Amino acid sequence: MGGVCIKKVVYDGNTVSQIERSSEYMGKKHAVLDRIEDGQWAVLLVGTEEKEVILPVSKMPGGAGEGDWFTVTLVGDTVSSVTRDEQASAQAREEISSKMETLKKRKGSRFKTKREE
Repeated sequence: MGGVCIKKVVYDGNTVSQIERSSEYMGKKHAVLDRIEDGQWAVLLVGTEEKEVILPVSKMPGGAGEGDWFTVTLVGDTVSSVTRDEQASAQAREEISSKMETLKKRKGSRFKTKREE
């Protein structure tokens, strides 16, 4: 199976995409929900290369929010499924929380709340 380099995949119900090379089954990749645009488009950053994949919010699992992690399955140039990765989401939230606590402890931190100063 040859490698695939995805520039951008946009799903509009049928699938519109830009693909350099394609194979029938591209596999599963981890993705993070970067943002939701106009309340209707979910922008995922897929794989270690963080390529943008844009899907209708209606195609995302219920309750999906920015910063949540998912596993996306790609078949050809189509996103065939998106499933929530609870473990990766929890781990990412914990890492962010830990980093924020470290920043708050620094002398003169701008991340402290008024009560903490």
